[in-house]
Amino acid sequence: MEFVSVSEALQLAIEILQILFFIVPFLFFLMMMRANRIANRHKKVVSYIPSTRLEDLYDLKDVKKRLEEIAEEVKKGKTYGVILFGPPGTGKTSLSKAIANKLGWNFFQLNASDILSKWYGESEILLTSFLDKVESNQPAVLFIDEIDSFTMSREDDVHEVTHRLINILLNRIQEFHDKGDKILIIGTTNLPQEIDEAFLRPGRFDEIIYVPLPDEEGREEIWKGYIKDPNIDYKLLAKRSERFSPADIKLIVDEVKSKIQSPTTEDYLKFIENFKPSVKISTLIKFENLAKKYSREKMIDKPFGVPDITWDDLGDLEKVKEIIRESVELPIKNREFAEKLGIKPVKGILLYGPPGTGKTSIAKAMANELKASFIILSGEEFASAQIRAPEVIAEKFNIARDNSPAVIFIDEIDMIAKNRMFNEWRNALTELLTQIDGIRETDDIILVGATNRPWDLDPAILRPGRIDKLIYVPPPDYEGRIKVLKVLTKGLEVDEKTIEEVARITENYTPADLKLVVDEIRRNLLKEASITNVLRIKVNIDDFKKVLDKVKPSVTKEELKMYESFKARF
Repeated sequence: MEFVSVSEALQLAIEILQILFFIVPFLFFLMMMRANRIANRHKKVVSYIPSTRLEDLYDLKDVKKRLEEIAEEVKKGKTYGVILFGPPGTGKTSLSKAIANKLGWNFFQLNASDILSKWYGESEILLTSFLDKVESNQPAVLFIDEIDSFTMSREDDVHEVTHRLINILLNRIQEFHDKGDKILIIGTTNLPQEIDEAFLRPGRFDEIIYVPLPDEEGREEIWKGYIKDPNIDYKLLAKRSERFSPADIKLIVDEVKSKIQSPTTEDYLKFIENFKPSVKISTLIKFENLAKKYSREKMIDKPFGVPDITWDDLGDLEKVKEIIRESVELPIKNREFAEKLGIKPVKGILLYGPPGTGKTSIAKAMANELKASFIILSGEEFASAQIRAPEVIAEKFNIARDNSPAVIFIDEIDMIAKNRMFNEWRNALTELLTQIDGIRETDDIILVGATNRPWDLDPAILRPGRIDKLIYVPPPDYEGRIKVLKVLTKGLEVDEKTIEEVARITENYTPADLKLVVDEIRRNLLKEASITNVLRIKVNIDDFKKVLDKVKPSVTKEELKMYESFKARF
């Protein structure tokens, strides 16, 4: 054993003390810095009563009503948790502030950026401190913005800090509930599927509310609220701004007002035409599906566009109308006689033909005539679902059963029901065939498929018992074009001779092509009026020919021969 001398031990002790002399103050300095940092961040936790009022939100009547009902429950001494989810720009944050204003309660906003820290243990201290302040200042509204940012599912590979934060939040929210605190907790998110399932149960977050894009009536109220001009045609603006969020509409109004003094309806329409909605159709479909998943009510489908089209609005397609009336409408409207004669309505219809011939409008007009719900399954929706496609198909048919009588309209049905030799979505096709077979005995559900490529369909879907009627929807003939042009030129002065001449020189033009022609004429009249300050509504053949030199039929004779050949085979 080797012994250390007294002098060496003393020297070692001196060196240790010297090291501690420098380290202890440094550690103390770090601790003080951390304490100051936490204190400074804690000072940022302020409460206030927001100035935003429910009256300042011009739509979302159902959501506002439900939040007011919840607020009344919280007033009685009950913590309640709500998650608002939906596309960006629909007003989730404004709703939260407005309900706090309505209650007159302290409003605390919790952002992930205010809590998350790179220093060990600091995030947990900050969150606990924040929640303590909320509890000591009740009644209060606790608003958690982008709640998914620190309540991600624990099934995912997330950081240990996130796990600890989730546990703190879960325990404290449960405590608020158990003690009967007057705290309304509102979380908002664009990604509800990312939230840990432990949050989504009564006693923590009691309800999940979808904040959708406004419908046509809602958009009208939003335009009216932001513009505040009695001379504007708000109904027209609402009709032309489908899929626009309240934020989109406000952006357009601010832009127009900044550039034009006393803007007119036409000024707003010009901006609308060049404006791309911030929410994609695929995104909207995703949210609609999530809304059905989290809804605690019967599935109600709100299709894109209410089927308000009637047979009279089509102006053409007399043969198609006649087939549908005889095979579908007649047996349904005369059910007693049809049953005695052993006649059942056709349950499956395929509308095929070139793009723009009115297949979707036919399906809507039929639903309108039958006073039936119009359930849409588009090819784009199917494609966006990918491996969940069979589930999406089953869900649409379930929605139809919940909302019968119903018309299930499958646009671009060839994407789902493509010949299985070339179909990568065979499971989806199998599910579709199963669901079609399942509605055979249900008299009040009718399937209508539409396609531009009928030759791509799998033979299994074209057999009787699934698709009973294959109806060719061609471009209108001469008489049909006259009728279409009369409908399209309403509001303009066009004599009969001009209509007949235009119909004669527009062979193979679809209704969509003719609409493009008439719309272009209307734009030319607007340009002319902006120069002469006189609006001309009388249109002559020269006006049409000027546009027809540029707008050609979208369907070629070769393509029409392909449709005629398919028609001959079936």
